[in-house]
Amino acid sequence: MSGPSSSFRISAETLFLAASVFFVILGAVFPRALFLWPFIIAALAGGVRLFWGRPFCLPSWPVIAGFAGLAALCLISALWSVDPPGTLSRGVKVTAQLAAALMALGFSLSLGREGGLRRPWLIAAAVMFGAVLVLGEYYSGLAFHRLLMGADVRIPQSTLNRSVVAVALLMFPAAAFMRSAPFAPFVPFRKPEVSWLMLAIPVIAMLAITSSQSAQLAFAAGALTFLFFPVNVKPAWRILQMLLVAGFLAAPWAAMWGFHHLLDLAAGQHWLKKAAAPHRLEIWDFVSRRALESPLYGFGMEATRKTVFETQRLYYPGNTVLHPHNFALQIWIEFGALGAVVVAAGFVCFLESMRRCLRAPQVKYALASFMAWLAVACTGYGLWQSWWLGLGVMMACLILAASAGGTQQDSKENPA
Repeated sequence: MSGPSSSFRISAETLFLAASVFFVILGAVFPRALFLWPFIIAALAGGVRLFWGRPFCLPSWPVIAGFAGLAALCLISALWSVDPPGTLSRGVKVTAQLAAALMALGFSLSLGREGGLRRPWLIAAAVMFGAVLVLGEYYSGLAFHRLLMGADVRIPQSTLNRSVVAVALLMFPAAAFMRSAPFAPFVPFRKPEVSWLMLAIPVIAMLAITSSQSAQLAFAAGALTFLFFPVNVKPAWRILQMLLVAGFLAAPWAAMWGFHHLLDLAAGQHWLKKAAAPHRLEIWDFVSRRALESPLYGFGMEATRKTVFETQRLYYPGNTVLHPHNFALQIWIEFGALGAVVVAAGFVCFLESMRRCLRAPQVKYALASFMAWLAVACTGYGLWQSWWLGLGVMMACLILAASAGGTQQDSKENPA
């Protein structure tokens, strides 16, 4: 790919950086608006191509094939769905978001290969500011939300959970910029270690008082992966791939086993009980049993919305649920073993591309970000929620934009 003109460099960097800072702060205040991220960056990519005449990279073919396969599953599942019109409508929306995501990822990759962003510390500063905003909401009794919704409206603190998750997850991509470009304007903080600490302190303070145990789990998963996973050891990647694939393919049986053997532990341990673990275990059990009634191809996209489940109602009071609070079980009940095999193969390709294409320092941040995202995906939100998809794409875009100086494929290096 030939070098860009200076007008492309300056304009593309500035616009991407401005969008990143804006959406990081927006994620702390209105996290549902994150669904716009792929579309905004895709429009930016198209504008750069149209007005500056500069092409941008495309993601690798395995990534494109994975996105296409996922979109195809969503659309084709309308043929056997319990709600064909709803499945088709939702499938079209997800397909549009995935198509925009491919353009956004390609554009971010182009920026990373051409030297990254100038003043990237602004993204980390935005994450810190977002954490402070969320802290302010907690200590002010959700004053900003009450200003918007009315002082007499009862607003639970759990309203902030999405904001907490967004800020906590975006901390890991933001930290990637601090490796090579710490808080440059402030001379005492030029060391990356000091910058990382500055970034982490407000996020940890936010997590200390949140009611989102998913966010706390995500932070722990990301931090432990960053600190201890040996990214330069190829067998470690193989083991990780096998564990993830095995866990994904065995998810329904593992969930049913967990309900019968871990329920007492979940109900008796304070943190797990506070995290609604008994409710999750019961939901996972009845969703798994239902999924295995159609094990080959499931019941169609977002089938749980239209399904009445058989349940003992020990902890979860209802017999319907919007989503299983576990993306693996959601794939199983919607697409069956067919979808599970496709997504499991996607895991292997994704991790292998990460290992091969990113340089050793940068891959630590990428893997930490992925494991943090995975922790929430396994315990929290529905896979097809637009804001959740947008947040995942935003994390990936920031990681790619932070890979300044190119990738291993560009430099023909492979530290593994």
